[in-house]
Amino acid sequence: DGAGLRDLEAAPEADATGREAALLIDSEAARLYDAMHGMIPRLTPLELAPLGLPDALNDLVSGLRQRHPAWQLSLQLNDMGAPLTAPAALVAYRVAQEAVNNAIKHSGGQHIAVTLAHNDPHHMTLTIDDDGCGLPPPEHRPARFGLTSLRERVLGLGGWFEADTRPEGGTRIRATLPCLAEEAA
Repeated sequence: DGAGLRDLEAAPEADATGREAALLIDSEAARLYDAMHGMIPRLTPLELAPLGLPDALNDLVSGLRQRHPAWQLSLQLNDMGAPLTAPAALVAYRVAQEAVNNAIKHSGGQHIAVTLAHNDPHHMTLTIDDDGCGLPPPEHRPARFGLTSLRERVLGLGGWFEADTRPEGGTRIRATLPCLAEEAA
């Protein structure tokens, strides 16, 4: 473990071989950690590629219902229209996954509603609402706040992203993403 490596790194000169080995292990572990975290955002959930976003969201919500029976999770798919591009579908899935998991872990609520709607010919909006405590103020959010990464991904695809505390309580996460052009669909 990390403490054991630090003990070896601090060992007296007589154990130079052990210290060098500990430094090498620590360096390699840090490299692997960085590589893994760089890879995770690019991995596509197994159910997304063959089934498409609506079915992948249904699978996500169904699985979460089974693992968290105290929560009331709903999924509404409205007027699906043109499909999202593969990168946009992956980002939408990750937004849903992060928002729902955050609500379950941190909101203290009981209800989560996931809605995917084709709101105009060129955009689809994913909304996740919960009835929990709402988001902490920006100055009290952890440095590695997952919503910042999601916002960057959505904006990088030419979309819009909102994360707000709802007036009636709870949190609303909304990502609007571009669909495939109709002639390409």
